[in-house]
Amino acid sequence: PNLNGLDCDDNGCTVKEGYVFCMGDNRDNSADSRKWGAVPLENVKGRAMFVWLSVDTCESAKRFMRLPEVRWERVGHGIH
Repeated sequence: PNLNGLDCDDNGCTVKEGYVFCMGDNRDNSADSRKWGAVPLENVKGRAMFVWLSVDTCESAKRFMRLPEVRWERVGHGIH
């Protein structure tokens, strides 16, 4: 796909200079740079220090139209 800040071909993607690739913490369930492209470095204003929110958006919650459950055991953990 043609995504902002990425040069992609059949073998994969390369992040252009001046951009960063942002990966969500829920791998296949995250809307991150794989969906909306790389972020211009000038838009990065700090660094991640801890998990401030973690929710489980499992298929059963979506199917029964329930709110996702907060994963309290992850909230507040430091990021290395």
